[in-house]
Amino acid sequence: MSHHFSMATVFRMTPYHVLGRFFIKLGLNMPLDWEKISDVQPIQTAYRSLPPEDRERTENILKRITTLTCKEGYRALNEAAKLCDLPKWEAGHRKTATLYQKVIWTWMLHPEIVEKALTLLELDKIIYSRKRYGLPEGDITVTDETLQSLKRNLQALFMEHENRGRVCTVEVVERGSGRYCFFAYPDDFPESVQQHDDEERLVGKTECNTFEIVFGLDTAEGTLELAAKANDVGQ
Repeated sequence: MSHHFSMATVFRMTPYHVLGRFFIKLGLNMPLDWEKISDVQPIQTAYRSLPPEDRERTENILKRITTLTCKEGYRALNEAAKLCDLPKWEAGHRKTATLYQKVIWTWMLHPEIVEKALTLLELDKIIYSRKRYGLPEGDITVTDETLQSLKRNLQALFMEHENRGRVCTVEVVERGSGRYCFFAYPDDFPESVQQHDDEERLVGKTECNTFEIVFGLDTAEGTLELAAKANDVGQ
C-alpha cells in the first residue's frame, strides 16, 4: 500500500498537460507551453526555480493525494465516487491513464472524491481487536443526538473507571450499505512537560492529549467492531 514519494515520479507518471493544469490551479508561475513540452527537463528546471515555500506547499499536497496511487487507493476512489454520487468519475480518462493522472485530475475537478477516498483508505488500515455479533439489523439514522449520546456515555465511562475523558469529541463516517465508522477522541491523562517560552525561559506546562477509539458498525450484518488503544474498562 505504501510507496515512496518523489517529485521525479510525479513528473514521470503524469502527462505534462495535466501537470500544467495542476500548477496553474495552485497559482504557481511556471512560464511553460504545457501543450508542446515533450521532455521533462524544462519542467524540472522551472519547478526548481520556484520559491521554497511554493515547492513545499506543492509537495505536501501531492504527497498526500498520491497515497491513492495503488490498488487500495483505486478501490477507495471508486467507493468514494459512489458515496459522492459521482460513480462515473473516470469518464474523462483514457484506459491508458496512469493512477497519478487520475488522482491529480480528480483532485482538480472533484476534490470531494479524493478527500473521502483518503478517509476510506485510512479506515481500511484500522485493525479492530474485538467484534460483537447479534446487534439489531436494519437501517439506522445517525443524528447529532446520536453522536452526543455516544459522547456522553464515553465521558461517563472513562471518568468513572479511569478519571479521564472529561472532554470528548465524536465524529462519524458513513461508508454506505449500512456501514458506519464512529471516531471518538476522549481526553487522556494530563502530562507535565517542560518547554521554552517566547523569552527562552524553561517553564512547566500541563498538556492533555486525546486518544482514539473507533467503532465499526455494520447494520446489515448486525455487528460492531472496536479498535482502541485503551485499558479494558466497563467490561
